Amino acid sequence: MPEISREWWRLRISLKQWAQDALVSFLHENGCNGAEFLDAQPSHLLLAYCRDEPASRSLCQRLWEYSRALGEIHGECPVVGIELERIKDPGWAHAWKAHFRPSRLSRRLAVRPPWSSFDGPEGLRVIQIEPGQAFGTGLHETTRLCMEWLDDLLRDSPIPRTGMDLGTGTGILAMAMALLGVRQVLALDQDPLAVEAALENVRNNNLVETIQVVQGSLDAAGERLFPLVVANLTGTVLMGMARELAKRVCPGGKLLVSGILGEEAKHVAEAFRRAGMRKLGSRRRGEWRAMLLAVRK
Repeated sequence: MPEISREWWRLRISLKQWAQDALVSFLHENGCNGAEFLDAQPSHLLLAYCRDEPASRSLCQRLWEYSRALGEIHGECPVVGIELERIKDPGWAHAWKAHFRPSRLSRRLAVRPPWSSFDGPEGLRVIQIEPGQAFGTGLHETTRLCMEWLDDLLRDSPIPRTGMDLGTGTGILAMAMALLGVRQVLALDQDPLAVEAALENVRNNNLVETIQVVQGSLDAAGERLFPLVVANLTGTVLMGMARELAKRVCPGGKLLVSGILGEEAKHVAEAFRRAGMRKLGSRRRGEWRAMLLAVRK
């Protein structure tokens, strides 16, 4: 018997082309269940999908707020308009599978979907990912920046005993930390779908004893401090929570942040400077930036 089609809510977002990657990352981090681009001149059209009406209306409001924040930085508002409509199941849920293939992400890390194998050199850690509705296959520049830097950081420095991954999505960065030697990792995400996906991936990679997946933001960590914290979010979100993030890094610890557009980088660095952190370095992939920070002595 065929599956009965269910209703979804779709946001039709008219936007400037320069902002499309930033907006897609923001949507994924804020509960969007899928997105696709259409070429609709003179502005570009981004379609974003939500499971229910309250979530979609809340996402519209947050998207306008994020757009205004980007506009203050770039001098123009990237979102031209947003329309909300109810539709039948768009059928995108499995379409991404055709584009998700095994890939080497760094010297010691690779990723593969469950339906593919990956033959690599000895010592290569291969993460199996079933994304489901969550963000993070390792193929996006922001995630790849984190994977590469974690690989270098945990090879060239003493391996910390604990770590935290804020906005874990599929859990890929938490699993990278665990496979590179971090003994206990806390993976946090506010999206219940992301938590569900991360839990499944942690089980499939036999990392249940190492990684704790929790729904929530920084408050879910209690009073704990960590020698290594990773946050692959967006520049605006990072600026807004810089002080709280800085408080979670123990003396001598490091904070790796990503999801930052090039034009946002100086503003993000300044927000963390005011929060008592110093920038150790930055890396780029395309228009995206990642930063490594430490508590200022």
